[in-house]
Amino acid sequence: LSLASSGLLSGTPVLSGTFTFTVGATDLEGCVGTLRYDLIIDCPAIELNPTTLPNGAVGAVYDQTIAAHRGTAPYTFALTNGTIPSGLSLSVNGVLSGSPTGGGDFTFEVTANDANGCQGSQNYAVRINVTPGFSVIPSSVGFGNVLVGTSKEDTVTVTNPGSGMLTVFSASSTSGNFNVVPNSATILPGMSLRFYIRFEPAGGGLKAGDIVFSHNAAGSPSNIGVNGTGVLPQFAILTNLLFGKVFLGSTKDDSVTVSNAGTSPLEISSVTSDNGEFSVTPNSFTLAPGTNITFYMTFHPTTLG
Repeated sequence: LSLASSGLLSGTPVLSGTFTFTVGATDLEGCVGTLRYDLIIDCPAIELNPTTLPNGAVGAVYDQTIAAHRGTAPYTFALTNGTIPSGLSLSVNGVLSGSPTGGGDFTFEVTANDANGCQGSQNYAVRINVTPGFSVIPSSVGFGNVLVGTSKEDTVTVTNPGSGMLTVFSASSTSGNFNVVPNSATILPGMSLRFYIRFEPAGGGLKAGDIVFSHNAAGSPSNIGVNGTGVLPQFAILTNLLFGKVFLGSTKDDSVTVSNAGTSPLEISSVTSDNGEFSVTPNSFTLAPGTNITFYMTFHPTTLG
């Protein structure tokens, strides 16, 4: 401020506070009069922006800058009341940043001081959310060859890498040749759970589908591919039998060889004859792929012809 000879006190104050001074006036006759003044310069109404801060999530990077105006720069910032979320810090430049480590609702006050010591404050409320995560390994499952009428089982592991409870609302298959259990689950943060997938081919040939997980994490639904081939055993007899003439009361032996030309075990549940004059051993057998077995036939005629 400045005082003109006309008595005008004017200008823009740059400091706040109480200022005491005496002003003297002299008239044309040289007479002098004085008066003492106390002038109070108030601080400006310093405002902080933004007036609200966005919410965050546990484990997610948080970075927000608080600014001040209407005062004299530079400004310094400090937490003056309440608690900021764990994992975050407030710099003197007004940057609230970090990665929250715990969820909840947080209220706090930030105060800005300008170059002249003037202050302004703003109250904030921030919610830190807990969020689940979803990951599954492996990303696909191949069962290979499986005999029709049998089944084969494999597993996948679902992990919750997030900070909140993972809820798997449903686990299902797009193909009737595959099924999965359990069909729903809840998984704590940092924990894993195995899901069991069974392949039961209803017929021969390649079968494929997806296991679909519907859940409350980002990216739902999540799919993994499954495939397998249903196979049937192949049965081949390598010879036919002709016993020729055999005397009544005597016997004649011969044999046939059965081979499994398929890719799965061949289950021979029974071997019988529709004529009582012929018998065969063994009467059952399980034949591995690519192998063969000899069955021994006996002809013991009881009548002529």
